[in-house]
Amino acid sequence: MKKPGTSSFIRITIFSLLGFIQTVQADFSSDAERIFNDAQQVFSQFFPTAQDTQTLDSWLYRYYPSRDIYIGVNQNDGGVYGLGGVFGDIPVYIDTTQAVQALLQNKKEDSGPLDNNYCDMTPDGIECEQNGYSVNETSNGQCIKVSEDNNAKLETGINVLYRTNASILELKGLTSSIPEIVNFFDDFLISQTNVCAMNVQKMPPDDISNYTINTNMCFDVTDDLNNIAALANKELIEINPPITFHIVGLRVETVVDDCFSSDAKGIFNSLTKESWIKQNGAFVKLE
Repeated sequence: MKKPGTSSFIRITIFSLLGFIQTVQADFSSDAERIFNDAQQVFSQFFPTAQDTQTLDSWLYRYYPSRDIYIGVNQNDGGVYGLGGVFGDIPVYIDTTQAVQALLQNKKEDSGPLDNNYCDMTPDGIECEQNGYSVNETSNGQCIKVSEDNNAKLETGINVLYRTNASILELKGLTSSIPEIVNFFDDFLISQTNVCAMNVQKMPPDDISNYTINTNMCFDVTDDLNNIAALANKELIEINPPITFHIVGLRVETVVDDCFSSDAKGIFNSLTKESWIKQNGAFVKLE
């Protein structure tokens, strides 16, 4: 998995090359400062802490190392760009400085949904804070067990796809020297960054896709992996309980018609407790 910051030099070079072919102008410094400051206020999940504004050729930009994200204003075309993290490795044009300023101002005036509280859907043991469409959730450094949902008795047909741009993804308590099993563990971890839940018992807010969830969660899954003991008895794996799963990243959620037709890498049925992960392009049921 690519670690945050490993592509910083390449990204700086990309900004430099783009700026080299453009005429440098100095008319946007105040607009850029306003955009950067407002972005930190409105989209703190992407731009979490105040950073110094830097210059490179025709660019004014700020870099947020904890998210490995750049936000920049090009002084020639007046465009606002994002790079790194959720934006990817190629500069993404967001909009003109005027349009972005208007968007940020509207966001500042409208703190977000008033009737929908995302944290109402959070299981016990998880600390959740919401500011408009921005949500922070954490298990506070503890690996928690999620209690069985005894109310999951309805075939609701509600399917939610959870996509996470993860900076940390760890499975501890299990080791193996068998390549096939190691590959399975890797596939499991990858599946958790793009997982679809079937028969979700509570309908998410209509505007769920507008939410961004900054997550730092650790789960104790020892009791959930009942079939692992059989592998341990065959000396295929070594178990050092507790078995924990830790994920840190930025998540977005979308209601989908069919989990199996989505781009999910893992599927969980909240009603039947069945699970699948995608291996070699096909979903494999976990027995």
